[in-house]
Amino acid sequence: MTSDSLAGRTDRSPYFLLSYLAAKRAGAQDWWHAVDIGTDSQGIFKLEYHHIHPRATLRDTYSKTEINDLANFAFISSKANKKILDRSPAKYFPEIGEEQLQAHFVPLAEQLRTPENYPEFIGARRGLLADAMTELLDAFAPSSLTGDEIASDPATGERLSLAAFGDSVEDPAAVLTFHATVNGTSWAAIPLRDARLFLSDLENGYSAALTVGDESIELEAGAEAIELPLGPLTARGTLEEWRAVLEREIAELTPASERPDIPSSGWKGERVAFPISDSE
Repeated sequence: MTSDSLAGRTDRSPYFLLSYLAAKRAGAQDWWHAVDIGTDSQGIFKLEYHHIHPRATLRDTYSKTEINDLANFAFISSKANKKILDRSPAKYFPEIGEEQLQAHFVPLAEQLRTPENYPEFIGARRGLLADAMTELLDAFAPSSLTGDEIASDPATGERLSLAAFGDSVEDPAAVLTFHATVNGTSWAAIPLRDARLFLSDLENGYSAALTVGDESIELEAGAEAIELPLGPLTARGTLEEWRAVLEREIAELTPASERPDIPSSGWKGERVAFPISDSE
């Protein structure tokens, strides 16, 4: 996102909520009171949005749209809002401290605190907000969009890799392997023929059963979601998503001679839910 993305936006824009989420992610607190901002706050700390440059200091010079620019809003409590009243940032910013101003993506240059330099303040804050929103969205973006490699360190998150091995799709010895990682690693293999029959039975309206490692899974016909225990993960998805993943791996079938050694031990312990569509 860029500053231009936020130009002319107000509290009616979807970016308004995004600016709140970015501030919360940055650890923004209520000014003066060191209380984390949040929609669950009640009473005097109930969340409000505040004109950083109060309307009273701007209305003689700027239009209503300019005053209500998204970049002129900060999320604070009703108690803090009442303390500000109609004071200019030049008056109340020194009481707050730079750390909390920065957590709300407020530029620190003192010359931007006067009504005369309000347009420059808006421009500077748009840039800070755009950067923070981009970082927030990037944090949730899959690697297929960002181009980043998925971290191999199991402490950094969950990972699920699948691969099909066999001399042909009809090879009785062909298998579908998975490598699941969540604070540890587990390998396992499913006969490829069993995986294909399992999905085909569900597609044709039948109940279906599949053995994964030392566990057996049975699903009734018409199940809305398919959940399979894959080591430390519980992979979940629709029938269409599972079919797409299986077809993806069949299209990249690797010769049986390259199949890795597969540990035979089952998984013991809790599992983490994982969308099959995010698998590699």
